[in-house]
Parts: sequence; structure tokens; C-alpha cells
Amino acid sequence: IIAEGKLSAIGTSLRLKRHFTEGYMLNVVLADSKRADKLQEVVVAAVPDAQLAGSRGRELSYVLPFASRANFAKLFDSLQDDQVRRDLGVDAYGLSAATLE
Repeated sequence: IIAEGKLSAIGTSLRLKRHFTEGYMLNVVLADSKRADKLQEVVVAAVPDAQLAGSRGRELSYVLPFASRANFAKLFDSLQDDQVRRDLGVDAYGLSAATLE
């Protein structure tokens, strides 16, 4: 990584991401943003260290720490359950690795 014309960090992209980012990004699109509190309860119940990173309209973004990977299966089980999806109004969701940008 070069900042202000000087080399500030060197390493593989994975190593730099683990050093400079907090975890994975979970993005969830709801049918109705009024159900955001219920979604928060489900996310934190499965991944207690999850943090709301922000929201735009019906889309909410959470940071899921690298150290919490063991809890992701529980979260995805909930998000894939038809009844839970209907109750929360989940239209779509996705998980991505954090970027350095």
C-alpha cells in the first residue's frame, strides 16, 4: 500500500485485508425497512459480535468479524429459512470479503 507517495504496508491482499479490515460484509435487502430491528435481532443472535455498518433505504450492511466465522452457518440457516425470510421480509442477501478501497 502506498499512501502520500510512501510505502506504508506490504503483503498479500489477504494479509492486508486481515490487518486493515474488520471482517466480512453482510448485505441484506428487506421488503420493508420497518423490519430492520427484527433483522438486527436475528443477526446478533447468530453472530454476537456483528456490527451494523450502515443502511440505505431497504439495504442494511453488517460487519461480521473474521473470528466469528464458526457462527455463520447458524446465521445462514436463519436467513434461508422460508418462515424467517417471510417474517423479516428478506428480499435478498449476500456476503462478501471486505475491500481495501
